[in-house]
Amino acid sequence: MSRTVLAQVDQAAPEVPGGVRPSRLRRVAVSSTLYIGLALLALVATFSAFSPEAFTSAYNVRTVTTNASVLLVVAVGATFVIATAGIDLSVGGVLVFAGVVSVKAMDGAGGGTGAVFLGLLVALAAGLGWGIVNGLLVAKAHVPPLIATLGSLGMSMGLAQLITNGADLRGVPGALVNQLGLGLLFGVPWLVVIAAAVTVVGMVALNLNRFGTYTLAIGSNPVSARRAGINVDRHLIKVY
Repeated sequence: MSRTVLAQVDQAAPEVPGGVRPSRLRRVAVSSTLYIGLALLALVATFSAFSPEAFTSAYNVRTVTTNASVLLVVAVGATFVIATAGIDLSVGGVLVFAGVVSVKAMDGAGGGTGAVFLGLLVALAAGLGWGIVNGLLVAKAHVPPLIATLGSLGMSMGLAQLITNGADLRGVPGALVNQLGLGLLFGVPWLVVIAAAVTVVGMVALNLNRFGTYTLAIGSNPVSARRAGINVDRHLIKVY
């Protein structure tokens, strides 16, 4: 039954009065994404006009894109939650907690390339753990996503404060800072390259994959999705 629903969802398209499907150009014209992109271009053009030497410099472009890349990676994950008609307020706290335990693990391992991979695994495990907690609260305990993730935000931030005693951590290996944090690939920061790769994977997963189809179906109507054979609870846990 789920394959039938997938085919119906993939073939479905918004209709205008009279039963005629709008053209692709019309769908793009009414999309909020288009207006957000135009607003961004307008801002870039405005700042470039007022301060062309500073705003359009290679250093400033590199700095802005590097800082935005971290937010972009977080936004890709949050997109799937929002697509299920949910919300995740805990992303900032979970990011801090994952960073704290990762630095602690790398510091304990003594630095070096091996410590960097250990820190990556610890950070991913920390994010996965908080995601499972959020997913169970939303899917199984039926706690509203706003409340569940707000609680996770406070808990993750509080635990991070307890672990660090409120002090900044300085144990990040130099290999991670110099090669990944400040490194360039053909003049493009590695963080930007990683963020672009994550964005492409997220686009494929949401638009060209069964996982994304299930996600959109649940966000549209969870009752219909459950009747169509989708395990809504399990999928929500995966999303979070």
